[in-house]
Amino acid sequence: MGYSQESAVRIEVRTICVCVCPTSLPACLDSVTLPAQQADCNPAFASAIIQLMHISDPREVEEVLSFFRTHLGRELDIAVSMFEGLTQYERMRVQEVDAAPPRILLLAPKSQRQIAIDPRQFSFATVSPDHTRLEVGRLLGSNLTMRLTARESA
Repeated sequence: MGYSQESAVRIEVRTICVCVCPTSLPACLDSVTLPAQQADCNPAFASAIIQLMHISDPREVEEVLSFFRTHLGRELDIAVSMFEGLTQYERMRVQEVDAAPPRILLLAPKSQRQIAIDPRQFSFATVSPDHTRLEVGRLLGSNLTMRLTARESA
């Protein structure tokens, strides 16, 4: 069965910019600028929100890389959740840890699933002092946070 022009479907994607404009901002945000298409938004506020969504401290990124370097070649218990009530658990081996660009590759030996992690793309990271647990998360939107936790296998 073929398709004719008459049966074609047009798909259109529209982007909507939603801005929350506060009445005052800290002085340190006055010099922040955004592209011209967002001129109707408060540029400093929008840029500050975007920066909050990514890890900006290089030491925090290095802590994440250090955690995975410590466990290179070993298995970790990984939990991935998008919101409270939905969590996927899997035992994965730390396959690679690269510093430039920062990248971690995890492999599940039984399912052959892989997870590639760029710690710069997460909003926060916490590593336990004894390097046995790690949690990284990304703020996705209103009350929605993607979390990845890793802990040493028992």
